[in-house]
Amino acid sequence: MKVPAFMLKKLYVPKSLANEPGQGFAFRLKNTLADATLLGVPEISVDGEAVATDRVSVAAGDEVWEGAKTPDDHATKFKRAMEVAVRVRGPTLPPGKHKVEVKQRSKEFETLGFDFEDTV
Repeated sequence: MKVPAFMLKKLYVPKSLANEPGQGFAFRLKNTLADATLLGVPEISVDGEAVATDRVSVAAGDEVWEGAKTPDDHATKFKRAMEVAVRVRGPTLPPGKHKVEVKQRSKEFETLGFDFEDTV
């Protein structure tokens, strides 16, 4: 089942894109749609530049899965109303507006893809 990008955009928590000084940047996603099983970590690109998945980590409460250590087929439940923090290690983002693209494989919904724009 394919979920339209306009619906998936609702996962992004507005104004959550922020730099983490000396660590990179982060943003939050909240599942407002339906339970899903996520596979691996999301593919992220910022302003058209792909981010290596080994720099990406996702935190949900006490559970953290990292691109460098998480197999592509690692399944994680993303329940409705659950919020996660997506962190990207590396340089911080320059001040201004940025377009972030997110692609995430899911057991139930194939590949979920959407983008959002926010200002740092």
